[in-house]
Amino acid sequence: MTKISGSSKIRVLPGFFLLISFSFSLSTLAADDRVFFQVDPDAHTSEITDIVATKDGAYAVTGSLDKTIRVWDLSLRREVRQILGEAGEGDFGKIQAIALSPDDQVLASGGIFGPETSASAGDVRLYDFNSGTLKRRLSGSTSPVTDLAFLSDGAYLAAGREDATITIWDCKNGYAVCHTFSDPGIKEKVNGITLFRDQDAVLLAAAVGDNLLVYSVTAKLLVAKKDMDDPVYSVCIDEKNKRIVVALKFSARSGSVYLYDYKLAQKGFFNAESGVEDLSIALSPDAGFILVAGNTDKNQAVLFYNDVKSRKYLMFPEVEKVSAIAFADSSRAVVAGGTENALYVWDFIKGEEILLSKSTPVIRDVGIDSSTLYIGFDKTGAGFRFDLAIGLQDNKITEGIRE
Repeated sequence: MTKISGSSKIRVLPGFFLLISFSFSLSTLAADDRVFFQVDPDAHTSEITDIVATKDGAYAVTGSLDKTIRVWDLSLRREVRQILGEAGEGDFGKIQAIALSPDDQVLASGGIFGPETSASAGDVRLYDFNSGTLKRRLSGSTSPVTDLAFLSDGAYLAAGREDATITIWDCKNGYAVCHTFSDPGIKEKVNGITLFRDQDAVLLAAAVGDNLLVYSVTAKLLVAKKDMDDPVYSVCIDEKNKRIVVALKFSARSGSVYLYDYKLAQKGFFNAESGVEDLSIALSPDAGFILVAGNTDKNQAVLFYNDVKSRKYLMFPEVEKVSAIAFADSSRAVVAGGTENALYVWDFIKGEEILLSKSTPVIRDVGIDSSTLYIGFDKTGAGFRFDLAIGLQDNKITEGIRE
């Protein structure tokens, strides 16, 4: 087998000032002359579904429906490596959730990890975060994972699923299954989960359909339940102030954030001003800020101070939907979304927004003749289309542009 690899940077059409940079590899098999071609645009090519950050705020990790996990160096402002798992046709391999252990040693990923209804579809994959190697799989359910969470001391890992169940593993006991929670009256998927401690008890808050639930992992029972009448999209915990923070649809025009104590007595409420559906919510490490974003026509994420009386806005001119958010530290947030799967770092203290990546151009067509592989790209909204022709002749790569 012959392998040929290289990189290409191409400036396209005077006046458009579009620089395309990617890496590629070609492999030919002498047996049947098949050609395999791979383009990596150094960006996610489908929706970014989840973001986590290392404890020191040096790196952000993103999972995507493009079946890749990417690690970003926030000081270098670029991707530094990928963590790739087994993937197949269709949805097999899509990443829907990731979580990083508190010591930054274990990266958990979940999603659709097998053909539909297969025994592995609901697996959770555990990677050594530093090396990217797969350590083990946590099996036991065929329902895909929708969210993941570690307890703050790393003692437990929880996975919410599309079938409304929540699985808890004991990380200190060989990842043995501790319990599986479910409510017989709820059939909608789990939208969000978070693990936390209240004195000696380990608790789990879950957004499931229109419901907000609190389970005791220690006692293995339901502690509190509240029907919110509208979809509860996201949940996080403010252990410093002993509050559960949830985001949900409030009206046809607005999303809202509710604050509850651990028994689900309401302690506060405010208009999120950040969209109507698919709201994401995050709390800064020092619990000083609440970040809310979602599907909105305002193209913005909203940062609330903990007293919720003052706020800042981050505008995204090209992002009509924020798909994932996370705090890197107490002064920076990482925000993803839009049709170009853009990834931003927002330093809200300095007032700086930095674009890390976006997935243009997009490959739309691929064709091949006896000597040349033609790849058709387009640039959304740019008003033109072009082909980049890459040919393999005498073990040399030739390239050119045609309008």
